[in-house]
Amino acid sequence: MKKQLKAKAMTFPAPVFIVATYNEDGSVDAMNAAWGGVCGSVPPCIQISLNAGRKTRENVLKTGAFTINIGGEDLMEISDYFGLISGSKEDKIVKVGMTVTKSKNVNAPILDRYPVSIECRVYDTKEIGPHLMVIGEIKGICAEKTVLDDNGEVSVEKLAPIGLDPVGHKYIAFDHVIGKAFDAGKKYL
Repeated sequence: MKKQLKAKAMTFPAPVFIVATYNEDGSVDAMNAAWGGVCGSVPPCIQISLNAGRKTRENVLKTGAFTINIGGEDLMEISDYFGLISGSKEDKIVKVGMTVTKSKNVNAPILDRYPVSIECRVYDTKEIGPHLMVIGEIKGICAEKTVLDDNGEVSVEKLAPIGLDPVGHKYIAFDHVIGKAFDAGKKYL
C-alpha cells in the first residue's frame, strides 16, 4: 500500500543544469538549476525555473538568452559550487578558473569545460510563486567530439551526466544504459 506524502517540488532525477548568462558588465554568471527539463519539440524548447533574487534570473530577463551546460562526475564539485552562492556576491567563473566562449547562436556564454552546451533564446516566461519559469527555444547545441556517437549525436554513455536527488540531496551518476526506448515495451503490443 502506498503512503500519502506531503506535496513538495520533486522528480527523480532532477537535472544538473548549469545556466550561464552575461552580466551587465560582460562578465559571466553561472548557477546550478535543478528545476527544468525539455518542454517542447517544435520548436525545440527547454524549461528552467529561477528563484527571485538570483543574478541569473536578472541576466536572463535583460539579455533574453542563456546556455545550459551539462557535465559529468568530473565537474560535480564545480557544479555544486555554482549553486551555493549568488553571482552577485562572488565571481564564480574566476573562482573556479573556468574559461568561456561566446555562443555563436545567442547572447550567452558557453562554459568550456562542460562537454555539452545548449544555446537558448527566451521564448516565454511565467511567474509561479517566487520562481520565474523560463522557456528557452534551443537555437544550437555545442558538444565535444568525445561525447558523440558514431552518428554525431550526444551519447549518454559517453557524456555520463549527473543528476540530483532533490529529496536526499545527493548527486547521481548516469553511466550505463538499461534498455532501448520505444523498444523495451514492445512485448506488450
